[in-house]
Amino acid sequence: MGAAKRNCNPAWSSNLRGGGVPNVRESKKQYDLMGKDVVLCLGWWEQYKRFEDVVAIWPQVASEVPNAVLVVAGDARPGSRGGVLYKPKLLKAVAESPAHDSIIVIQGSFQPKEYLTLENAADVVVLPYDQSSQSGVLAHAFSLGKPAVVTDVGGLRAEVEASGGGVVVPRGDLEQLKEYIVLLLSNRQIRERYAQRARAYVEKRIGWNYVAGMHQSLYLSIIKNKPRAIRA
Repeated sequence: MGAAKRNCNPAWSSNLRGGGVPNVRESKKQYDLMGKDVVLCLGWWEQYKRFEDVVAIWPQVASEVPNAVLVVAGDARPGSRGGVLYKPKLLKAVAESPAHDSIIVIQGSFQPKEYLTLENAADVVVLPYDQSSQSGVLAHAFSLGKPAVVTDVGGLRAEVEASGGGVVVPRGDLEQLKEYIVLLLSNRQIRERYAQRARAYVEKRIGWNYVAGMHQSLYLSIIKNKPRAIRA
């Protein structure tokens, strides 16, 4: 596979609620990932996201899961000095990895439909961040039924613990990070259990139907308790 580097030029777009995202098989087919166990690191490239930690442990993962592929997708955010400095460091780590043949870099920014199609091609989404308050990548992963491996920081830990849709590892513990990635890639039953919890969490707690229902309840309570005008 040879550390493929793909520059994306999306031909279509969709809003995040618009549907039309291909199923898992078609998503994998679109990115030449059929028959592969896919780990995804997705998003703007910033130092605090530490995607290079996944690259560092990838030779061990690949040796234990022969069909495993690591996809690193994104780019430095325009105008981000930190991202511009981090980008060559990340690409160098990929190029120098002994397992670079099983790493794919998809470089670019993504329209919503392409973003979701790419995430739907993953079997496991990994967020090894140093810091985070919340993550759109994690929310979309859960909506697609993708289990996640995250570090014990801020909103990542809170969302995974609330949902049961993945596992939390200590920040900087590369051995545990490797072990859980291998476990999820190797055991479809465990992976599907986390996936079901992730989907259920979205439907019941953060999905559009839930949010709309909460707004409707709020508006109805305001209308019900609105003071009536008193005529003189």
